[in-house]
Amino acid sequence: LNASRELWGQFHCPVLLVVTSAEALQLARQATDLWRYRRHRFELPAGLPASSSPQMLDQVDRLSMERTTRGDAEARIADLQRRLASMGDTSNAQLLASALAWRLEIAALHLQANHHKDAFSAYQDALHIAVQLGDREAQFQALMGFGLASLYDWHLATAEESFRTGQQLAMDAGLGLAAQASSLGYLSQVVGQSGRHNEALVPAQEAVDIRRKLAQANPDAFLPDLAMSCGAMGQVLAGAEEHAKAAASFAEGIAAITPRLRAIPQAFAGIAQALHRDYLESMEKTGQEPDRQLLAPVAEVFQALQQNELQQNEQTNQNDQDQP
Repeated sequence: LNASRELWGQFHCPVLLVVTSAEALQLARQATDLWRYRRHRFELPAGLPASSSPQMLDQVDRLSMERTTRGDAEARIADLQRRLASMGDTSNAQLLASALAWRLEIAALHLQANHHKDAFSAYQDALHIAVQLGDREAQFQALMGFGLASLYDWHLATAEESFRTGQQLAMDAGLGLAAQASSLGYLSQVVGQSGRHNEALVPAQEAVDIRRKLAQANPDAFLPDLAMSCGAMGQVLAGAEEHAKAAASFAEGIAAITPRLRAIPQAFAGIAQALHRDYLESMEKTGQEPDRQLLAPVAEVFQALQQNELQQNEQTNQNDQDQP
């Protein structure tokens, strides 16, 4: 789903996915590109907690869907591992497909919890099953996760090999432009962290070019991706001491994320803050003044979020005081 997101635009009709809340949570975590691409999300009254209201929810719920406590994650991993242990014979293709989905979820949960070695192992198992099933999209997902786990654990050569393999797979299997951009972005990151900044510029620029094209066709879905690619490009340029070009790339990222930040502040504040910080640092190194007109809408949203957080904290404190 994540790798083939833009292919869904070929349907000339609305596409409705009917899923449980647990499955929706899995989509939000493991298919973030597709999750962002959706137009609306509805919750039906049946099965909702008593405190919930049966109303249409906008994309603003993205963060709450992705936030999982460590206890929740550990319980989910334990549950999935029990299922895998009880499967017995896994020669059946349907059972293998279930095992693949569960192993990918286990790996993603480990990665989210910074359990890099556990994630590494789980993605390796998932990749083996995906190859056995001939599932190219799952192979790509496992390769990207395997590469990230390696990157976060500073096994840079292993991460680079995984991202390069994923990039080639995305092209050969026709997994779509979003998958190609994703693999190129990760590749530029690991090559840059290996100290080969000039070499990293090539995949970073390719990722930006692809995501510019996607964002032109569907701004709501792909502007956040473009912003992240611009941020990655800026990091590579900064590593190469090209601070003016880095600032320009960060500025493009800020311009890309601002419309989505203003529409859904809670979902995109993290990206915007990182771009804002890196832009100011790069501008300081160039000795030039930052573009206040560019930054003004972002600063306005940050201020509103801060005020909202203060009000929520005051309300929480008041509620605590009111309790007997």
